[in-house]
Amino acid sequence: MDRISLGWSETWDGLLDERAHKQAVRIIAQHKNLYQAFTTEGQLINCHLSGKMLHGCSGQNELPAVGDWCLVGDSFTDASNTCAAIVQTVLPRYSKISRRRVDLGDEQILAANIDFVFVVTSANRDFNINRVRRYLLLADRGQCQPIIVLSKSDLAEDESQFVALITEAFPNVPTISTSAVNDTGFHAIKRCLTSGLTGVFVGSSGVGKSTMINKLLDADVQNTGGVRLNDERGRHTTSGASLFLIESGGVIIDTAGLREVGLVGDTNQLDESMPTVSELAQLCRFSDCSHNGEPGCAVQAALSSGGLDAAEFDTYNKLARELAYTERKNDRRLAALERKKWKQVAMNNRRDTRRK
Repeated sequence: MDRISLGWSETWDGLLDERAHKQAVRIIAQHKNLYQAFTTEGQLINCHLSGKMLHGCSGQNELPAVGDWCLVGDSFTDASNTCAAIVQTVLPRYSKISRRRVDLGDEQILAANIDFVFVVTSANRDFNINRVRRYLLLADRGQCQPIIVLSKSDLAEDESQFVALITEAFPNVPTISTSAVNDTGFHAIKRCLTSGLTGVFVGSSGVGKSTMINKLLDADVQNTGGVRLNDERGRHTTSGASLFLIESGGVIIDTAGLREVGLVGDTNQLDESMPTVSELAQLCRFSDCSHNGEPGCAVQAALSSGGLDAAEFDTYNKLARELAYTERKNDRRLAALERKKWKQVAMNNRRDTRRK
C-alpha cells in the first residue's frame, strides 16, 4: 500500500514538505470523536482530535470526515493499547458529498475527496426518482461524478422499465444495473474505480449498498440484511461511513442509509438538473414571475397545454423552496432581510386592519 493507492492527489504535493508527507493519513472510519486511519505505509492507527480542533471549529464541516487526508503528530499508544496520533490539520478537500442535517440544519459531510458517487436505488417498491434526483444534486454540489446504480434487478419482472425511467429523467448520467443474486453489474463498477480513484455509495436504508461492498471486495466486511417480505424493503445495517481498498485497485466508501436527504446547494444546480422548468421560466413576461397566476407565464401555459408535467413542476417547486431555505439559513444577511420583510408585512397588515 502507498499513498497513491490510498487516493492521494497531486494537489497536496506542493503543500507539504517531506516530513509532512510521512505524517499524512487517510480517515477510514469515525466513531464519535475517535477516528481510524491508514498511514501511507498501510498501518492502521487511531486518530484523536486535539482540544483546539475539537472546541475551536466553527462547524462540523471543519472536522475530519471519512475520506479526508489529515496531518497527525508523533504516534503514541492510547488507552486501548493501539498505535495512535493527534490530528493537527485536515488537508483541503477537492470534493465531498454532504447533506443538510434535518435536526440541526447545518452541513453534514458524508464522505470527502471522492471521484465517483454511486447513487443506489433498488428495482422494487423502494424505487424513487425524486430521491435519486436529490442525491444527484448533492453530487453536483460536491463536484463529484455521479453514476446511478440500480440494485436488486433480479426482483423486477422487467428491469428495463426501471432503467428506462432513470434514463428518461437523467439522460446524461450513466446507469449500471446490478444483481447480487445473479452476480451482474459489478465488473462495470470496478472498471470505474482504477487505482487511486475513490467512489462512495449513497442511498436510502436497505437498497443493498453493503451487499455491493461485499461483492466488490469479495469478502463479508459489511453486515447485510435480507428484504422484508411485507414491503420489499431492505433492512438497515450500516451505522456509519467506512472506507475500503479494492484488491484490483481503487477505494470505496460505504455510507449509512439516509431517511432524509437534506439538500445543500443553490437553485442554479436545480436549473441544470431540471432544465425544462428553468428554460420555460426564461420565456415568462416578467423576470421575477412566480408562475402562480401572473399574465404571460410560460410555465403555466405549458402546464395547461400538457407541455410540462404537473408532477415535475411540483417537484421543482419543492426542491427550489428547500434550496432557498438552505441559502437563507446559511446567509445571515439574507436571513436578516427575510425577517425585515415579514416584519414589514405584519406592520402593514396591522395598519390596514386599523384603517378598516
